[in-house]
Amino acid sequence: MKSVQLIRIRQSGPIADFFRTRYPGFDYDPRKGAVEEWRRLCTEHLYINPDDSEEYRVRESRRSLRTAMVRQFNERFGVDDHSLLAWQALCMKINIAVPDDIAECKKALFRTHVNLVDLTEMEEGDPPPFKFPTVKALSEYSKATLKIFPRDHVEAGSLLKTLLRQINKPPPS
Repeated sequence: MKSVQLIRIRQSGPIADFFRTRYPGFDYDPRKGAVEEWRRLCTEHLYINPDDSEEYRVRESRRSLRTAMVRQFNERFGVDDHSLLAWQALCMKINIAVPDDIAECKKALFRTHVNLVDLTEMEEGDPPPFKFPTVKALSEYSKATLKIFPRDHVEAGSLLKTLLRQINKPPPS
């Protein structure tokens, strides 16, 4: 029963809506990550190479997927970086101590390096996201899996923008 409930939860939200409305003939598997499913969509449904950044359909589809990821983050955690509840919800989801004020929440979260796409896709009952020892390690994972939020997305709230790390040029460890 629990796995059926989790699948139902994963079938709702901006990411699931992206696949359902833009590509209704594609059999989206909500148990897999959005980026992995997007790559499968490109190769098996659209017959394009997802790594071909010159291909218009790849760029347009990737841009739409990123919009869905931003919207899903905003829906799950909020947009306001002045919300104590939002910061505390992030701490709980990552499974770190939950401080009583925003400044302490920010400190705790900036010492903890997790992939925000993985965090955004977590559902109730999922284990917390993997914690990387450094921003560089997080960067390597994020680039290898293409699980990267756009830094300048128009719909990204101040909360998401505050959490973004230097993935393309991480600080030396």
